[in-house]
Amino acid sequence: MGTTTTIKVAEYLATSYPDGDREYIDGHIVERNVGEHVHARIQALVASYLITHYKQYGSGVAARVRVTATRYRIPDVCLLTGPWPGPGRGPIIQAPFVAIEVLSPEDRAGEMQERIDDYLAAGVRYVWVVNPDYA
Repeated sequence: MGTTTTIKVAEYLATSYPDGDREYIDGHIVERNVGEHVHARIQALVASYLITHYKQYGSGVAARVRVTATRYRIPDVCLLTGPWPGPGRGPIIQAPFVAIEVLSPEDRAGEMQERIDDYLAAGVRYVWVVNPDYA
């Protein structure tokens, strides 16, 4: 049986990953499936729509969101109920109003359901899962 290394939340929050951000799940660093051009295009279109039509609310792409004290997720796009947090560092602490995930070919149903459950348990009101046609 293999061993896994756990790290503390503070270390995760202080770390940048040059090849794409990671999620933090109960002491473990978890890579995200970010897809390719179709994924990126849909992510950009959704974010652009929200930024254009909901100017009074904060919206962003791939921001760390604290869902519990030991879990940090990174939705593809999120919309807050108030303005975007001011300048500075750190994750989004308040639950977004909407968390949006764009599926990648590598995503699995069980992992996506765990992600959805995390968002809902954290108080996210709506979770949208966008399924592009990769065929």
